[in-house]
Order: sequence, then C-alpha cells, then structure tokens
Amino acid sequence: MIHMIQYLATIVALFLYVFYSCFTPSVYRYSGHTNKTILIIGSVHGNEPSGTLACWQLIQYYQHHQPTHNLIIVPLPNPLGYYLGTRYQLKPFHNDLNRNFNDVGKDRVSRIILEYVREADFVIDLHEGYEYHKRYPQSMGSSIVPNQSKVAQVVANDILQSVNQTINDPDKQFVVSDFYTREQCYLPDSLACYCNRHHIDYISIETTGILMNTQPIDTRVSQHTIAIKEIIQKIYV
Repeated sequence: MIHMIQYLATIVALFLYVFYSCFTPSVYRYSGHTNKTILIIGSVHGNEPSGTLACWQLIQYYQHHQPTHNLIIVPLPNPLGYYLGTRYQLKPFHNDLNRNFNDVGKDRVSRIILEYVREADFVIDLHEGYEYHKRYPQSMGSSIVPNQSKVAQVVANDILQSVNQTINDPDKQFVVSDFYTREQCYLPDSLACYCNRHHIDYISIETTGILMNTQPIDTRVSQHTIAIKEIIQKIYV
C-alpha cells in the first residue's frame, strides 16, 4: 500500500512538472477600429471563476461583433486551479500567479502574460473578493480598482453607474476603491503593481463571490461582462 501511494505521488508530481513546463494559455484576438489594444485576463486565481466564464462569454460575443479597439483575451491562465477550485497553481514555488509579476515574471505563465501586457494599452484583470467593499472596506469585493493611471481612474468612475443599475441592494453595489492608487505596490509583484511601475493603464474588476458571500455565478459573470463592455466602449474615445 505504501509503495502504491509513493508510486501515485510520483506520477502526480511528474505530471505537474511536465504540465507547468509546457502549459501555454490560450489567447483570442479580435481586431477593432482603432490602434488601441485592450488585454482582458480571466481567473488567475482558480477559486474566482467568474472571470474565466465572463471571458468565454466575451469570446462568443466578439466572434460576431467587431469591438471598438483591438482585444486580446486570455480566459484561462490557471486551468488546474480553476477546475479544482483552488486559488493557487499546483506547484511548490511561485504558486500564486498574481504574485509572480516582477519585471520579468517569476514563472512560465507570468512571463507569457507579461508579453501581452507589454503589447497592450489597457489591462483589465478579473477577480472576486470575499466581502462587499461598501460594508467591509478591507475587501476588494464589489469594487472597480484602477491603478495610478489617470485614464484608468476616469474610466473606472465612468462605468460605475452601468454596473450598479443591475444591483438593487445599496450595500452590494460597486464602488471605485483606492487600493492601487494610494500606493504603487499595495500587493507586491501583482499585475497591478507591475502596471503601476511601468505606467500601463490598468483596472481590476472585483465581484463578490467567495467564502461566506457567494452570489449566484450568473450574477457575478454578468457584473464582469457589463463592466468590461463598458470599458471597451468608453475608453480612448
């Protein structure tokens, strides 16, 4: 029995090593009317699934509708985390993908994502928080979080009303929070930190969807999708 467990553990470890040595996230591109490029990144944290599901909806939509700007969509950057419902990549080192964005990237996936970040004019990063920011300000949940870019801050405020029109409970409505404007690297080596350091326009859209405050997945996906479409329509016009 012990030998069987050791054998299975070896097989799993080998699979994970090969997977993370070879895995390349799928990327979808759509050409717009302008020379501006928007990058949309799905659930880097696997237990925050609405980002990936919103990306799939956008991919289906833009197969039949031309966007205003060029789009790069990376729907599933953390597939094992997503399908197993865990925040982290399944490896012993650099397992939190959103803490891997130093200047070069700490692992294979972060380095690939950073190639698209450098190509983009604007980055939309999709996450989910554990509380509603309006009633618990320590959480990013239900907030639109721009970085120190003036463009991002203006757009964050411009889209707020469109998102909140679908939310009846005032305590659950979105706000624009200042996590990434009050200091350059609130979360060291996060994608927001990288974009601040490199002066790239960036917004994180945070639904509330994990731990004790899980809303229906359709609600969270809809909130993400509405916010993203509003950004695409209103930015750089």
